[in-house]
Amino acid sequence: MTRPPKPNIVAYRRHLLVCTGRRCVEDGMDAAALNDLARRLTAAGVLGEGAVRVKPSRVDCLGVCGSGPIVCVQPDGVWYWSVTSHEMDRIIEQHLIQGRAVDDLVFHRGPVMPEAEP
Repeated sequence: MTRPPKPNIVAYRRHLLVCTGRRCVEDGMDAAALNDLARRLTAAGVLGEGAVRVKPSRVDCLGVCGSGPIVCVQPDGVWYWSVTSHEMDRIIEQHLIQGRAVDDLVFHRGPVMPEAEP
C-alpha cells in the first residue's frame, strides 16, 4: 500500500480550537459566529504564516459542555470559557496580538512546553 504525500502546513505561532459541539452552538458558537471570527482574525492581521494558523479549527466537542462556547489556544494550553463576541475581541487583541492570556476568561491552562534548546 502506498502512502499519500506527506502534508505541508505553513509555520504558525498559535492554533485556535473552537468547540462546535451541540451545547457550544446553542450557547452562541454557530456557523455565523465562526464566519465572523474568521473575518475578525483577518481584519486584526493575525492569520497566516508566523501568526495564527490559517483559520480556527472547528472541534466537535472539547468535553466541557455547559460552559461554552469554549476556545482553546495552542500551543499555549490556554482554555477560555463562555466566549462571547466581546470576549473574543479581547482574546484577539490581548492574547493573539499582545501575547498575554486574558486571565479573567481562562478556566484552565494545559502543560507548558519547555523552550527548545538552541
